[in-house]
Amino acid sequence: MNRPRTATTPYYVDIADYMADLPLTQVSGARWLDGKPATRQRWRALVTARRNHLDIDQT
Repeated sequence: MNRPRTATTPYYVDIADYMADLPLTQVSGARWLDGKPATRQRWRALVTARRNHLDIDQT
């Protein structure tokens, strides 16, 4: 899937990949204060918590 990246919003695609638990498809240039692993874990935890709250099957 080709997703556009712009100089001002490289982190949006990273966040989408983190939330979907997908590998990063390209190097975005985004710099995360706590590093990529911690950022990925936080975004993924938000998705998981929301799915649990809504009782959505996660398979």
